[in-house]
Amino acid sequence: MKPTKQTEDTAAAEAPPTAIYEVLCHEIEIDALICYRTHRLALTKERADQINSFQPGSVKLAGI
Repeated sequence: MKPTKQTEDTAAAEAPPTAIYEVLCHEIEIDALICYRTHRLALTKERADQINSFQPGSVKLAGI
């Protein structure tokens, strides 16, 4: 079944808000990606906080 505009809008409304975070450390694996310094990712605040709790100073908010 092909998704309709309504189901796409509903999925977007239910998705947690994300922002752009910049990687600060030399190298880190995030969600099966090897990320290097200045790499930018769309993450939720909760995910960014989780990453920084495991390895402080790994990512910082770069923008929305």
